[in-house]
Amino acid sequence: MTVVERAAVPGGRAGLLEQGGYRIDTGPTVLTMPDIADEAFAAVGERLADRVDLIPLHPAYRTRFADGGVLDVHTGAQAMEAEIARFAGARDALGYRRLRSWLQRLYRVQMRRFIDTNFDSPPVGGGGGDPDGLVVQGVGGPGGDCPGAGGRA
Repeated sequence: MTVVERAAVPGGRAGLLEQGGYRIDTGPTVLTMPDIADEAFAAVGERLADRVDLIPLHPAYRTRFADGGVLDVHTGAQAMEAEIARFAGARDALGYRRLRSWLQRLYRVQMRRFIDTNFDSPPVGGGGGDPDGLVVQGVGGPGGDCPGAGGRA
């Protein structure tokens, strides 16, 4: 296996900086699901807000490309769609809107049964189909055109 890393040690966005006798976590840079972290704190009788100050940034971050292009990444749907339109044109902005809508539907279907599931134990039951899998198939693809995934063939 070959590991390619820009820094002196592997880690990327989950890296660690040791400086002046301190260990500084260099990631993650974006917390996309603070409600899940809040649930973990609640499990031990605490609140995330009492321990961590979450400060919304606008934009959330700025992406710079080798060709000099810049794309600001926004958490709000309208701001992000407008940024994509500025960066890549109206057609791609419409594609982003369709993708975001599909991802929202997929998230609602799978949040508690997959994203927020503890997989330390094997599933209970077995035999027969997975009803959640059927629901996911019904969500289809981002453009509604994913054959075999509930979209148009």
